[in-house]
Amino acid sequence: MKLGNFLIFFLTISLVLSLYLASTDNLIFDLEFYKNYSNVDGADDIHKSLLGFFRDENEVPGVFNSKEKSHLEDVKEVIRNFKRFFVFLSLFNITLLSLLLFYSKEKLSKLLISSGVLSLVLPVPFIMFNFYNLFIKFHLIFFPQGNWRFPIDSTIISLFPRQFFYDATLNIILNSMMFGVIFLLIGVFLSRRSGD
Repeated sequence: MKLGNFLIFFLTISLVLSLYLASTDNLIFDLEFYKNYSNVDGADDIHKSLLGFFRDENEVPGVFNSKEKSHLEDVKEVIRNFKRFFVFLSLFNITLLSLLLFYSKEKLSKLLISSGVLSLVLPVPFIMFNFYNLFIKFHLIFFPQGNWRFPIDSTIISLFPRQFFYDATLNIILNSMMFGVIFLLIGVFLSRRSGD
């Protein structure tokens, strides 16, 4: 595999992962999104306080019981790990992109096209599967300690019903796909302009 193609292969995967992680982080800290799920008294304040907790600004809101607090501590750690991984990917992207531009500037259009296509294709298998099964698998992977199941009348379920996670996932996918389309269009434009 030539160096340019090697760089494109790894950069495509890394850029798309970065795109989805950035969309996830943006949604997690978008207070406006949570306002669609404010069926509990004082939900807006609880959501705001919870996001503050995820940012290390305050403790877990007192409205949650000990089991819910334990799970939210785990959620916070997962968010931290996602952020660390995003920083790593960003440095990785900058390094490989610099190499790509140094050795083969004309490959940039191919990178953008492949990244755009992958970002559009990646969610297809997830859309085809039952969301609830994917939701369970996600929790089994990221919360193996098993403290993520709660009664339907619990505070945490009242604040974050299943529909919340479905809508959040859809939002992340659509946002990432939108940027994927932008990558694709720019890549096609650059390719036609350079005559690739």
